[in-house]
Amino acid sequence: MRTGWIRWTRCTRRGRLRANELYPYDRKKRTRILLQQRSKRVASVWKEPLILIVVLVVLWLGADAVLSLESRCYDLAKYATDATLQSECRHFLPGPLSIGVWLWLGLNRDFVIAIAAVVVAVFSITLYGATRALGRVASEQLADMKVAIAASQQATDAAARSAEIVIGLERAWLFVDKCRLASDDDYRTSNNWTIVLRWRNVGRAPAIVEEFILKLCDIDELPTVPDYSAASLVVCNAHAVMPGQTFVTQRLGPSSAIAMKEGKPVRFVLFGKILYRQLSGARHATGFALSVSPHAPTASVYRNDAYNYWN
Repeated sequence: MRTGWIRWTRCTRRGRLRANELYPYDRKKRTRILLQQRSKRVASVWKEPLILIVVLVVLWLGADAVLSLESRCYDLAKYATDATLQSECRHFLPGPLSIGVWLWLGLNRDFVIAIAAVVVAVFSITLYGATRALGRVASEQLADMKVAIAASQQATDAAARSAEIVIGLERAWLFVDKCRLASDDDYRTSNNWTIVLRWRNVGRAPAIVEEFILKLCDIDELPTVPDYSAASLVVCNAHAVMPGQTFVTQRLGPSSAIAMKEGKPVRFVLFGKILYRQLSGARHATGFALSVSPHAPTASVYRNDAYNYWN
């Protein structure tokens, strides 16, 4: 009794394990998980028309083979000696064989051709539907690929802009920090002034000054685009400028020969540019323009982007 109980318990456990493998148990909902929910791939196989046709044909042949069996009782001793019974011997599974004879050796070949045409038509329709489905999937994939390419291009552009910003922050920048005007006679004479420019490196890398040019021009004759052809080369008191360091240029001003025009003082614009390079060899330039008053020690920025620039 005990052995039988143990054997029955083992069989019951095996059955439960087998059921859990086929239909796992959801402990939260206390229900079995269906096959379609557990494996969509297995459930989608039965949607294929070709597989469904093959399954139907196999079921048809099996049903015909079973239903066409005839129940007969033979006397084995008499069957061994009677030639009439031997001639009446039939196949054990006449179903599939009879179907084959009926299809290929019978008088129903036109019907078979019609059935084959119908099957081919159904298969063609199925193939057309599958091809259209593949076309839709390909179109969706192409659209997704275009979106992905656009997103990657945007990411690449953003990365390039970020790299340019980082490079711009980690370089040297030279700008005019301050200007100092002076006059020998306290501006009793018009345009009797001199100016000194102070520059500052506001960047994060050292700069090596290569050239600094300066030019004075009447504001009424000033072109829209700066012309540095006749500019004067100005001396600076620095060659290598560290970050945050300042340096000044030599003092200069207009001569008395050009200070007046038609009996009126000329308002000059002082413009120029400084050329410098970094330790990496990259060269940069900063342009500036200042409008200087002929009667007072004041100067303001000349508003023209063609003169005030940096690169």
